[in-house]
Amino acid sequence: MKLVLSKSFFFRISLFAFFALSVLVNCVRKIELPNPGIARSEGLLFFQTKPFTGILVSRLDAIRVIRETPYEKGILHGVEREIFENGNLSAERTYSQGWKTGVHRGWFPSGARRFHHEYKYNQYDGEAWEWYESGALYSYAKYKEGKPIGRKIWREDGTIYLNYIFPDGKAFGFPGAKLCRQVRGGKDGGTASL
Repeated sequence: MKLVLSKSFFFRISLFAFFALSVLVNCVRKIELPNPGIARSEGLLFFQTKPFTGILVSRLDAIRVIRETPYEKGILHGVEREIFENGNLSAERTYSQGWKTGVHRGWFPSGARRFHHEYKYNQYDGEAWEWYESGALYSYAKYKEGKPIGRKIWREDGTIYLNYIFPDGKAFGFPGAKLCRQVRGGKDGGTASL
């Protein structure tokens, strides 16, 4: 006896397998706070006594956002998102095994950008920008391996409020003062620029 299977049968089986796999891949556990099954211990998040893998959903009523924080085996891992009540994104932050990494970005409820911070190995590394809701620049800072290189803060009208550089880790500058782009005279006679 010969069993003959049609192309239509294989198509149906393939389609079923595709949908079943899609459901399994996209099936992420979401737990909403408060929840009596959630506990924290020694830097890990547990759900019903087991390290939690999934999304922890918390409501931050004071700023009217919902935060979705991803965990893997009890450790913060993945892209955390905060969403305003109006559906606009409030913030996105990336974590790798509990450490801040990559670009962290934030927005005002209107959708205007609020911040852009760069991280590596759980510390500032690169540029950090912040804006007023009007779109005017509030601050700019530059970091290398967690150490500040320089920082500027502006008033909303665009006038400089603070301007510092950090040669040898010590702040040099004055509130309201305008420094040159380069300052000579570091320990090694070199320059520091912002």
